[in-house]
Amino acid sequence: MKDAIVAAIEPGKRTKAEQTAWEAFKKILAAKDPDTGQFTDLETALQQANLHEHPTLHEAVINATWMCVATGDQQAFLTFLAGSEPPLARLFRFLLSSQNRRVTVVTPNYDRIAEYAADIAGYCHRTGFGSGYIRTWQEMNRPVRYYDTIHKVEARTIDIWKVHGSIDWFRLGAPGQERILSLPIGASNEAPPARMSMARPVIVPPGRSKYEETHRDPYRSCMQEADRALSQAEAFLCVGYGFNDSHLQERLIGRCRDAKMPVVLLTRDITPKAKELLIDAKANCVILSKAETEGKTLIHTPNCRDGLEVEGVDLWDFHHFLNFAS
Repeated sequence: MKDAIVAAIEPGKRTKAEQTAWEAFKKILAAKDPDTGQFTDLETALQQANLHEHPTLHEAVINATWMCVATGDQQAFLTFLAGSEPPLARLFRFLLSSQNRRVTVVTPNYDRIAEYAADIAGYCHRTGFGSGYIRTWQEMNRPVRYYDTIHKVEARTIDIWKVHGSIDWFRLGAPGQERILSLPIGASNEAPPARMSMARPVIVPPGRSKYEETHRDPYRSCMQEADRALSQAEAFLCVGYGFNDSHLQERLIGRCRDAKMPVVLLTRDITPKAKELLIDAKANCVILSKAETEGKTLIHTPNCRDGLEVEGVDLWDFHHFLNFAS
């Protein structure tokens, strides 16, 4: 995403202060860690350059992020229409084949893969908005519910709490009088925010500003619902999560540490933070990651900190994991 953001924002007319901040951002982004030899990641560069202090640059980062994610989202949408199915749809069917009537997804992602998966699997889903073509943000004290009128029970539903926003969420109107709507952005890549000049994307971009933004609705209400679900859950499955969002994972880590709730993490590479919070903290966890050799999986637990290599199966991959577990 960092290449897309740099390409989308360059070149641009800006003040001297904005230009100084932008050049500092690019310099940080181009620097390598002397120990690992890896380039600085996007979030670290945005935080160190303080781009959120420059409204024009901050808005440009949001729009570039939106465009990058929306393009990929719409490509996925067309793929699903052509008959492909996301692994998440299969997981929903598996989890709701029992007496369970609700599954909760908590995600910092802006794309709509979870919503597509719920639709493809044949279940209702809730994100905090009402129904219809132009969907209005609902206060959580009067949430939307779906009912199976034949069996007189709540319909099987996927709750999707998008704690950093979504590409189809927008603010309309002047600050203080704005409305929060979920709008159909279409299945093409021709509907960037620039073509919807009255609408401002509701997404929290990477960087320091996300800790300030998440105190506002709809993020605040989504986070409350996410915390409620995490407090009631009896197990967790994390897919591709690096455990680098301290404001999101506090409840989850507390449940794993204090209540010893089981957690399984599927990830290509384990982040130092995931190791610290799960392995070093001796949580009731299993981490499945990619081994250096193709076709092998590394299994980490608190009792096997350096990992046990298993041949012949890519269990860290969501698709292969589902083949094994379901």
